[in-house]
Amino acid sequence: MTILETIVRRKRSDLESGIREGEPLARKHSAEDLLEALRRRRFCVIAELKKKSPSKGVIRTDYSPAEIARSYASAGAFALSVLTEENFFSGSLEHLRAVRTAVDLPLLRKDFIISPEQLKESAIHGADMVLLIAACLNERELPQLIAAARAEDLLPLVEVHSEAEADAAVTAGARLIGVNNRDLRSFEVDLQTGVRIGKYIRDSFGRDIVLVAESGIHSPCDIELLASAGYTAFLIGESLMRAQDPGRALENLLKEVHRGVAGNPGRSSASEKAALSAPNPGVIPSQPDATGHFGPYGGKFVPETLMAPLEELEASYRQLSADAEFQSELNTLLSHYVGRPTPLTYAARLSQDTGARIYFKREDLCHTGAHKINNALGQALLARRMGKTRIVAETGAGQHGVATATVCALLGLRCRVYMGVEDMARQELNVFRMKLLGAEVVPVDSGTRTLKDAINETMRDWVTNVADTHYLLGSVLGPHPYPQMVRDFQSIIGREARRQILRQEGRLPDYLIACVGGGSNSLGLFYEFLSEPGIAMIGVEAGGRGKGLGDHAARFDGGRPGVLHGSYTYVLQNQDGQISTTHSISAGLDYPAVGPEHSRLHDENRVQFTSATDSEALEACRILSQREGLIPALESAHAVAELLRNREKYAGKLVIANLSGRGDKDMPTLQRELNA
Repeated sequence: MTILETIVRRKRSDLESGIREGEPLARKHSAEDLLEALRRRRFCVIAELKKKSPSKGVIRTDYSPAEIARSYASAGAFALSVLTEENFFSGSLEHLRAVRTAVDLPLLRKDFIISPEQLKESAIHGADMVLLIAACLNERELPQLIAAARAEDLLPLVEVHSEAEADAAVTAGARLIGVNNRDLRSFEVDLQTGVRIGKYIRDSFGRDIVLVAESGIHSPCDIELLASAGYTAFLIGESLMRAQDPGRALENLLKEVHRGVAGNPGRSSASEKAALSAPNPGVIPSQPDATGHFGPYGGKFVPETLMAPLEELEASYRQLSADAEFQSELNTLLSHYVGRPTPLTYAARLSQDTGARIYFKREDLCHTGAHKINNALGQALLARRMGKTRIVAETGAGQHGVATATVCALLGLRCRVYMGVEDMARQELNVFRMKLLGAEVVPVDSGTRTLKDAINETMRDWVTNVADTHYLLGSVLGPHPYPQMVRDFQSIIGREARRQILRQEGRLPDYLIACVGGGSNSLGLFYEFLSEPGIAMIGVEAGGRGKGLGDHAARFDGGRPGVLHGSYTYVLQNQDGQISTTHSISAGLDYPAVGPEHSRLHDENRVQFTSATDSEALEACRILSQREGLIPALESAHAVAELLRNREKYAGKLVIANLSGRGDKDMPTLQRELNA
């Protein structure tokens, strides 16, 4: 039996006598704020307080937690880690309480936590963060404890020791991951373990995961080595605790790091030194603000009658995002019903034609034929948890309508889909599919008789029937929380693509390309890569039949900020502010507004937006079909058109393009336009 197994067995035995109660201590750091603060930093130290360890015996004899905590705080520690395990580390919850009383810094309770009761105990005694050791917990327990920690407003630091444990931690919902350089069986410390696993996590899951290096960190050189693998936080214990003055030792270490690696000022520029503790301006914030805005865009511009259901939806989504049972049900259905992960297919002949290395993310292979079901499934499960029995939805190309009808049939929910009569004529097959699946399809004959007008009617229905009805909006549009929620459900596209391209090419891509209607398939691909400055992202709008207002749906090439369907974003409108008509051969791109997060990404130049005309999309569809045996949806063909017309730009580059849907639904249009 390993020492870890021995400790955990003893811990389970001790828990039979119950948790330690006490007078609750006030905490000043919310889990969300702490994570965001860690995400903004390039470098910080979590200084540890511990008296002994099983591998090193007694580390410090004159152990005064409150005094040491105050010295760490004065020296510049970001947070403190307090050992509370009694039998093997001589820790105590009283040490945690003493430190909480002495300082206002964020506190990590470091113990062997295996039950929700210990999390309640941690909150009572003043912890802001808790350590969860992946090696102590099975695949059921880890997500449950992560969710339970968040329910207590505790930030979980999940400790891993291998790539497999890292995968399990991220799948379970961890966003703060500590990599222990110490082998828990032999107690040997090897910083290369941290380097290897850190690079794996960074490459596989992106910069949204905050990495904490643990064990064996003694010098600025150690920090430099681990920082090169993506670590921004460093949990340092033994080397500080063995010093005569732990606070002075930390202060000297921080000075050396800021002065330059290993005390050599020439190794770091002044701007680099300042950046060690400054927020990282290159990382775009992951979430909208408290009012639902991405910069100036987004928000809730809706009738008063919709404010309460939107607030209910926001609260329910926030709760279920951290609910392990909900996430497990969603992931199981995505795998066994939707067919995820979808492949990343190398397009050998198209690559030969263009000189690029082109991969297609195959969302066309999802059940129902497009990416839309990722979001439809997530929202339908959410609606059922909220007690809603009826779903209303809008659709343009029909794919969102089919996906909504499909998940409603699966979950036993009543379904009504609104669709413009212009789109119904273009998408007769999808209309029949929705009806076959049991949905009521309501034709919309007002306005332009397309997607914009279908959304209008769906919102009117929702206002009238909010008690039992959920509006399952199909893109990153509308009032908050829809843009964030739909993006989150679709971000599985980019998470999979990241892991797949690393396995197949051993590096991240140079370009990401996707079509942009409302923008859910493109944000689904882009989101995981937004903090990677070396990756360029191209969003392709519908150029239609010309540049005149009413002849296209390119919001960033003729539109300006305005309000439509509950959100402030780029909108195609005339000089008087009236919403313009639009045109695209692809029904799914035929919409006058774009998601508010896209508007922000456009203004910050993080995503480059362009457009492809109807004729370019048709030709791209023909070429891809004949060169690769892949018939894309006309929406996706716009992304392919960008590749084909800018071959010199992409020559020699590694490219992922999102094949967001398959072309079955567009056969009548393709047959008519291409005379096949």
